[in-house]
Amino acid sequence: MADPQPVPLSGEDLTKQNGDKKRTRPTKTLPTDRITFTKQIEILRAYGTLSGAAGRSVVANREVAEAMNMQPSTVSLANPFFVSVGLLQKAEDGSIPSSHVIEMIRAKEWTPETATHKLAPPLRDSWFGTVLMPKLSFAPMSEDAALAKLAEACTATPEYKPQLRMLIDYLIVAGLVERDGEQLKAAKADGAVPKGEATAPATKPPERDRAQVATGFTQSPEGAVNFHISIRVEMAEFAGWHPDRIAAFFTGIAKVLAAKADVEQKG
Repeated sequence: MADPQPVPLSGEDLTKQNGDKKRTRPTKTLPTDRITFTKQIEILRAYGTLSGAAGRSVVANREVAEAMNMQPSTVSLANPFFVSVGLLQKAEDGSIPSSHVIEMIRAKEWTPETATHKLAPPLRDSWFGTVLMPKLSFAPMSEDAALAKLAEACTATPEYKPQLRMLIDYLIVAGLVERDGEQLKAAKADGAVPKGEATAPATKPPERDRAQVATGFTQSPEGAVNFHISIRVEMAEFAGWHPDRIAAFFTGIAKVLAAKADVEQKG
């Protein structure tokens, strides 16, 4: 077996070396910055694979370390975050992967590109998921703004920015969030139905639940056109509309009015 790679110093270690004793730890558990995000996902997969098909076997750090060609002490750095979000459960001799991790391992055999979407439920309910998902479901936001929100929620200083960005990476790999350049937005269906999986056919909602527009035109003896318009939009539907959709809605009303007025004037 190749010699284990040395563990790089984290931002916290560097700060200690520089003698800064005023640095405040975040109030929430963050992913370690000593292991890359990709490696953290591989470690989680190793726990799920080594635990067996039922996912009930306790997996020791050294087992994962041997499979990953890493030091057990390095593997253990990833565990606190996994435990904090419910992906692992601590046991006396190691850790037990959650049912979501086991589902990810099973899904990898059929849909490897979306297997990590099985991690969506616990990550959506995590502290960082509850901070960002409601905001992103309402409207996109810049990644810098999202990082600022996360830092505020856990009182993290700028040194923790790489670890805060990993939280966003976890939401993305779970299919909950999409990154579009420097913007973040909620994924379609909030990640509940990964792309490529079968979905039930869409059903047309009852007409009373959809926006309704009624118009009426009358022509006066002087040739003028009098009209009235009545708009009905259910609040439950309207509240979730994106600003672009609202603008398109009223633009459509204007086109309907113009077309109908033209027809009735000529008729």
